[in-house]
Amino acid sequence: MVDLLVMVRSQLRHRLGRAVALMSGIAVATSAFTVLTGAARTQELQVRRTVDSNYRSAYDILVRPNGAQSEAERAQGVVQAGFLSGIFGGISLEQWQRIQRIPGVDVAAPMALVGYVMASASVPVDLAAQIPAGQDGAVFRITTTTSTDQGLSRTPPAVTYQYVTRNQLVENQGGQGGPGPVMEELPSGAQVAACPVEAPPPAGPFDTPDRIGCDSTKGSRSVVNGETISTRPASGPVGYKVNIRVPMLIGAIDPASEARLDGLDGAVVSGRYLADHQGAGTRQVPAAVGTATDTTATTVPQPTFPVLAAARSSLDQTVDVAVQRLSGTDGRTPAQLGTAALGALAGQPVTTRTVTAEEAYGQLLGGISAGTPASLNSLAATWTAGPLTFTEGPGGVLRPTAAQNPDSTWASGVPNSPWLKVPPSNAETPLRPVAKHLAVPQSEPGRLTVPVPEAVGVFDAAKLPATNPLTAVPLGAYDPPTTTPADAASTAALGGKALQPDGSLGGLLSQPPQLLTTLDALPALTRGAFQGDLHAADPISSVRVRVSGITGTDAVSRERVRLIAQQIQDRTGLHVDVTYGSSPHPTTIALDAGRLGRPELTVQQNWAKLGVAFTVLDALDRKSLTLFVLILAVCALFVTNSVGAAVRSRRTELGVLACLGWSPGRVLATLLGEVALLGLLAGLAGAALSWPVSVLFGLKITLARAAAAVPGAVLLALLAGAVPALRAARTAPAAAVRPAVSDAHRVSRARGISGLAASNVRRTPGRSLLGALSVAIGTCALTVLIGVTWTFRNALVGSLLGQAVSFQVRGIDYVAVATVVLLGALAVADVLYLGIRERAAELAALCAAGWDDRELGRLIVTEGALMGLLGALGGAAAGAAATATLAGALPAGIVATAAAVAAGGVLMTIVASLVPAALLRRTPIGQLLTED
Repeated sequence: MVDLLVMVRSQLRHRLGRAVALMSGIAVATSAFTVLTGAARTQELQVRRTVDSNYRSAYDILVRPNGAQSEAERAQGVVQAGFLSGIFGGISLEQWQRIQRIPGVDVAAPMALVGYVMASASVPVDLAAQIPAGQDGAVFRITTTTSTDQGLSRTPPAVTYQYVTRNQLVENQGGQGGPGPVMEELPSGAQVAACPVEAPPPAGPFDTPDRIGCDSTKGSRSVVNGETISTRPASGPVGYKVNIRVPMLIGAIDPASEARLDGLDGAVVSGRYLADHQGAGTRQVPAAVGTATDTTATTVPQPTFPVLAAARSSLDQTVDVAVQRLSGTDGRTPAQLGTAALGALAGQPVTTRTVTAEEAYGQLLGGISAGTPASLNSLAATWTAGPLTFTEGPGGVLRPTAAQNPDSTWASGVPNSPWLKVPPSNAETPLRPVAKHLAVPQSEPGRLTVPVPEAVGVFDAAKLPATNPLTAVPLGAYDPPTTTPADAASTAALGGKALQPDGSLGGLLSQPPQLLTTLDALPALTRGAFQGDLHAADPISSVRVRVSGITGTDAVSRERVRLIAQQIQDRTGLHVDVTYGSSPHPTTIALDAGRLGRPELTVQQNWAKLGVAFTVLDALDRKSLTLFVLILAVCALFVTNSVGAAVRSRRTELGVLACLGWSPGRVLATLLGEVALLGLLAGLAGAALSWPVSVLFGLKITLARAAAAVPGAVLLALLAGAVPALRAARTAPAAAVRPAVSDAHRVSRARGISGLAASNVRRTPGRSLLGALSVAIGTCALTVLIGVTWTFRNALVGSLLGQAVSFQVRGIDYVAVATVVLLGALAVADVLYLGIRERAAELAALCAAGWDDRELGRLIVTEGALMGLLGALGGAAAGAAATATLAGALPAGIVATAAAVAAGGVLMTIVASLVPAALLRRTPIGQLLTED
């Protein structure tokens, strides 16, 4: 054993140049592999499930802000019904545009939720016909009760007194210290107070105190105390007006993308569709609306934003109205009776009326469509609601967690009217946090700050194309989530009906967007119109992506979707859900009893089960890993050639050792010992080199990964040197002194430098093929990379050997291929250099025969060019064939790429051949001739 070690050390010392070259090659390859693998760590998406038969909805990928996915969604691999609710902003316009630019993205449709605005609709109850014959007027007691949740939640009854007269109502002109009571003009011309001064404001945000209103058959509308009386004739029913608050969610879209994604432009039932790049505008309104300081102006400018309004409301909100005519008034007005007396009087039921939110919304929509949205002219505030949080109980039943919304959420900040008007259902226990954004006060007199909607058309979500299975897979943006009873008790309580949004901003069910505007109009709402953060920098809530080239549930289609999802995450860092292949997933939700009378309920929603669910893993890109392995492969060829050359240079020595009694095993151990020692030293050098390089470029290379380069280098050296070492150990002593090249008599007579170069290449076929193979590996990889980058816009999906394969080029891949090409060129140079050493006597004879240095240099360079041509042509052709097989076609761009890469490969080997050609000049010609 000791003599083996002495032999190994002696050989390394006497062949120091060759040992250093061999170590350098191994060290470069192992350190490059270690560093590049650290640089190519990626967030890889891997398939977890198979595609369901209902494989596609309107889109294939849902992109949301980071943190938008709930814990329940993450745990169950689903997308929650009403996924848009609770997401207000988080994606920038620039991120959306990055998604649009990804090759293979057919359409990327953004949705930016701005917030809820509160609209008010008034539905009249005709009381004029209830005035007794022979009386000028009558006093009515109106009791209203608001109910939601299919009648299970009911607000306390609110009582209002209404005085209706056949006489003219006029404005009191003599009041001091504020407006006086409304006056009734009697037939005699005398005036009497009809109603007292307006009652005080509510004591809380959801209280509805007793109020008194007056109206006249000659007035134009129902008049609440203190309001101006019109002198125009009444044009509609005269009596009481039921006011219903309707929250309306504003969402912004890109009209072109939305039309392509789900055909929203085809669902317009009146007016027109939103125009692309249509921004905010301005209109003139009466000066009294805009300012009280400028008494000379007749109109002032007011900002507007275009809207496409929903045709229907999804609210479950009903107001039951019961009207009594008070007895014993003797024709006296409410002002003459006094509020306390009104409460003590008996009433005779005269009529009832039920007003639904759908009826109120229809009236509201009519005003918006006519361009006169009076109830939205003053947007005092907008609200944003947060997401739901759940706790999971037995059997996977989810229970929403209650939120805390203080009374300040509904405060107006105005002393004489401290509360903003919201639906009474907001008194229910909230399940979402709600944030208020008050309108910014006017910055200057005569100019309004808050924009108002200006309708361009009305759309009906029910008319969206039937090819979108929105009812089967709950991924639509315009339908409220379907929530049905899940047990017998809940079915009985709800009468078998489904729960619907109830107008509570913090409730379980949120409304879909009902006022759609354009992304270009967003700045009018998010920049300076309302207080607080409305995500002006990142206004988009989600992006729905449809992938092109999807033909079904085949592996290639699945791989196309996976590749696009991977690229979206890589380029934006956003949360990505692959909805391609999703199906309904019944999810049970338990609701606690509510404050307004609703009992405990167990309901069920269809969430979207991700049929092609992708898990985000911290993994190495498989294609990059393949390229990095090629580095080791070319290095192995380099080591194999070097060890083989070392063995050939010692053939006589090894033959003598065999004659002296050395066994083949001992010869093998000696050779492999030298190679292993070189691998160990190269591994240590590679590990030491990879650590500072990774720190310099900010890469995450752990100490354990760097240390792994040491055994990797030893193993690489042993595997590469095993074949030539085994051949040398098995060589018979008599054969050890034979030449290492083909017999000269078997080689045809060469003519000229090119013929002699070709003859020399054929004389050592194994060595020549090794050099050509090193070049072929690099040119093949480079052809594929450039072809995918330029011909297929950096993304290629296809089928190879029955397996779906995707290919996306990264910058680190070009670094890896450049390393492979460089090592291939060095391998050719090494082959030529070793050939020069072995054929030194022949070259000296040519020199003695009259060849000069230039002709000998041309001979060496031509040999290198022939090996480069053989490898470059084969590698480029293989790369073009692989790319064409994957793509299913052979575009002209791939052929041109292969030709250019092949030419570059030949040029690279010619340049590499110049080094051994230059070293040829140092050969001692006279000494070699003497030895020969």
